[in-house]
Amino acid sequence: MTTTVPDITITLHETQRRIVLNALYDKAAETDHYLSGYREDKTPGPLDTCCDKHRALFKDRSAQRDTLIQRKEQIVALIDLIGSSSPAATTADSER
Repeated sequence: MTTTVPDITITLHETQRRIVLNALYDKAAETDHYLSGYREDKTPGPLDTCCDKHRALFKDRSAQRDTLIQRKEQIVALIDLIGSSSPAATTADSER
């Protein structure tokens, strides 16, 4: 049985939209920083296969890197979504 994720509607004024976009860009840069600490090896090298411990460490690092890549993809998708949306109309009462 599959579950569907409900849609949500968010209304942002231009100032709020810029703040959210800036926060997402910060998260993307932070994720890139974390990714820079991981090697892009798809297969283990000689030092990664010398023993069970090193094989496990290689698998763990690969899983962490894959998680960071997925996170970056989700952040970029949100940036595209929010960046392409039009801001809500601003009234004097609603923007603080």
